[in-house]
Amino acid sequence: MSDGEEILNAPAARRAAETTGGGGEGESARDALVRIASAQGLFGSVPEGAAAESALASAAACVMDAWIANEVTVEDISASASGVADIADETDEAAHTFLLTGEAAVTSLGYTERMLEGEDPTTVTVHPWEGN
Repeated sequence: MSDGEEILNAPAARRAAETTGGGGEGESARDALVRIASAQGLFGSVPEGAAAESALASAAACVMDAWIANEVTVEDISASASGVADIADETDEAAHTFLLTGEAAVTSLGYTERMLEGEDPTTVTVHPWEGN
């Protein structure tokens, strides 16, 4: 996003962490991408399926080159995805706690103001627009 905001999708990151290293421990990034990109007939008889298959193989080759150049393994990717999921969960919990604390502070302030004005802070005034 252009404003620097990051959206972390914990469930998607967990799925990525769980499914990334399907070939087992020690599988290289090269082996994983070759396995993924070498699926023949992936698009069946879909129009332009052969072109899509070629584009997938080309994209996998580019990713493979980047992984190899940076010495990244499938386990690294899985661990990173798991870390993102943990951060997303922690952030969601912190945001929820912050909202609850803010709501409690506003409620407390309202009680205090009502007490200072001589009202009974345990009574509730229902306005027509708030419903019953």
